[in-house]
Amino acid sequence: PAFVSGFYLPVMIVLWLPIAFGLSLVFDPSLSPRPAEIATFAIAIWGAYLIRSMLLWVLGMITFWTTRVSAIYDTYFTAELLLSGRLVPLALLPAWAAGLADVLPFKYTFGYPIEVLAGSLSTTELFTGLAFQAAWIAIGTALVAAVWRVGVRRYGAVGT
Repeated sequence: PAFVSGFYLPVMIVLWLPIAFGLSLVFDPSLSPRPAEIATFAIAIWGAYLIRSMLLWVLGMITFWTTRVSAIYDTYFTAELLLSGRLVPLALLPAWAAGLADVLPFKYTFGYPIEVLAGSLSTTELFTGLAFQAAWIAIGTALVAAVWRVGVRRYGAVGT
């Protein structure tokens, strides 16, 4: 319902503000991004949104073929948590997992925009990340189009 979704965000902000305040007191964060990082972040956050939206759209379209998708969803979201930097900072991953995170889309939906804003990337890394985002947006667009075309032909309604 619209009430729940409209009510959820303000409640979560109110609940997270004391936590954010406490963490800022403990860790004393300091952000001083350069203009290039601010501009890159503005692009990267929208790129992250597009990548994640398209991948979730493709994931949702799996229901064209089956109604039993919970295991697929769980696998996807576990990989996303581990390889995006949401659960574990990417710098703490073993070399093989960090290499995997560099080529899969998950890093570019969460970890990369944060690294951009934190100011820990070189100019080359800023543009390389944007290039990876552009590639994943193109791949996501192609996947959405292909899965939609095939799925609509295969679709079978369940129930009445």
